[in-house]
Amino acid sequence: MFLIHIAATQATNFHNFYEERKNPVAHPMAHNALYNMKVLNRNGSISDQEWDVSRMYIALKFCKVCESNVDLEENVM
Repeated sequence: MFLIHIAATQATNFHNFYEERKNPVAHPMAHNALYNMKVLNRNGSISDQEWDVSRMYIALKFCKVCESNVDLEENVM
């Protein structure tokens, strides 16, 4: 089994996260992630209702701390 240990390195209110990254030319990876998660509609925007609710969400950034290979033995009875 292969394990990856991660740690949260940043937590940002979604409104702040979006405002800093709403330009698809300047932040293509963030914009594509928002499309993939179905946050943005076909027009590349968020509906008023979803925008109001999104204030409750937090965007998290993780980084890889280490990797390890683990051999687990099966319990045989």
